[in-house]
Amino acid sequence: MPWVAGTSLIWTCILSAMRGGDVSHKQDLESPFPTGVTFTLFREGLDEVFACPVESDNSTAHVCILGSGPDRVGHVAKMARVISDAGGNVTFSKMIRLGETFDIMMHVSVDHDKRGELIDRLQTSDDLKLLKIRASNLSRRKTGSYKNTVVGLKIHVVGKDKPGEVMV
Repeated sequence: MPWVAGTSLIWTCILSAMRGGDVSHKQDLESPFPTGVTFTLFREGLDEVFACPVESDNSTAHVCILGSGPDRVGHVAKMARVISDAGGNVTFSKMIRLGETFDIMMHVSVDHDKRGELIDRLQTSDDLKLLKIRASNLSRRKTGSYKNTVVGLKIHVVGKDKPGEVMV
């Protein structure tokens, strides 16, 4: 029974990966049978699930920015502008709205000498007074072995395009 369930799970994942709408493997996905690309897509999907979304580069400071407050239009754009103006770069973010409350978590990389200025600007910005902003230093875990840092970009957008929805 466990073998049948495990085989079924793997086959379902393969079919799901083939149906996923990956544009770069379009010709291979049109085949009705699994190919070598099927395994590649499956492995890429697993890498996304188990990989750390952010690799820390020792040449910059890494800061976790947390913001929480009433849900208002423009919070993300205002935070992104303050971070950008202070020399920071948002490398990963997660946002959620629960009822009337908006919460955001951002990984920001910034030059070591600009870290304090970035945090001060976020906490003293008049535009962000409604958000309770906290910041903490991030450092790479000391467990395991690490390869050289690799940077990858993935953008996933859902919904109709409206002015002001994309961060600059």
